Amino acid sequence: LAPGLDSSKPWYSSLFEWFRADVIEISPSHHAEVLFSSPLRSGKLRMGIFSAGNVDFYPHLVDFTEKCESKFGLETEIPRVLEGKPPKMTCSNPSIVATESSYDRTTADSQWESQNPLGMQTLSQFESPRWPLHVGDRVLGLIDEEVTSGRWFPGRVIATHNYNTFSLRYETGEVEKGIPRQFIRKLDFAGDLADEEAVFVRISKEKLGGDLKLKEERGGNLDFFYLGQVLEKMSSNEYKVHIHNDIGVVDRVNQKDIAVTPAHSEVSCTKLKAMLQNALVSSDSTGKDKLEVQGAGDGCIAT
Repeated sequence: LAPGLDSSKPWYSSLFEWFRADVIEISPSHHAEVLFSSPLRSGKLRMGIFSAGNVDFYPHLVDFTEKCESKFGLETEIPRVLEGKPPKMTCSNPSIVATESSYDRTTADSQWESQNPLGMQTLSQFESPRWPLHVGDRVLGLIDEEVTSGRWFPGRVIATHNYNTFSLRYETGEVEKGIPRQFIRKLDFAGDLADEEAVFVRISKEKLGGDLKLKEERGGNLDFFYLGQVLEKMSSNEYKVHIHNDIGVVDRVNQKDIAVTPAHSEVSCTKLKAMLQNALVSSDSTGKDKLEVQGAGDGCIAT
């Protein structure tokens, strides 16, 4: 175990990775990180864990975090767990040797018709036109082309082009041309936020610490946004937010660092759920149907 503050990359991370990758190469070998936070204090404590030879590592890790939460009132997050190489499997005496006769050679249609379905799931996608963009609008531009987990940089529209593309000038001064509309969002900072609302979370250079590569990429101005989802309101100006970056962290975020995009229409995810529930009641339903509606990016998915 090795504790450290969450303000910079911990010294032990490279050491534990050396143990996992070079010293104890074969699993069970685990390198985990656990973040601890308290509602009474700012900042986080990062605990690095390296374990070798423990086949019950995951149950022990869950038990450890639950005890920290129940006994000391701490909030815990596990950003990542890395494992060693899987052990080699010996197949010198296989129990079954598959041949061509082992497989069903009938057509896919006939196989499907012979199945007895246990239920049916229906997915529906509802879309509405995006807000029109004009020169001078304050927006976010996606630079990674990964809508759900990429980085969005603030800027303004400086030109419109054919085929619904635009030119943006980012706050760094960099100009990018020919950006498709699906990679641009209008930017707005709103008041109170609802649970499960889709938002954009500002990531400042203070939070990034020593990410020199990103500093070089964007000329030193590092403020950008990730998509996220509000989980709950913590205080008058803080929210617990699930941030949709590459590791999907959950963090307390100040309201001034949360942005939203203007609603495309008056139909929110909450209203959509109510509309579909009414439709189920009025339909020839068995009463066993289950409806789920959840936010996805800046839209929602109904199942």
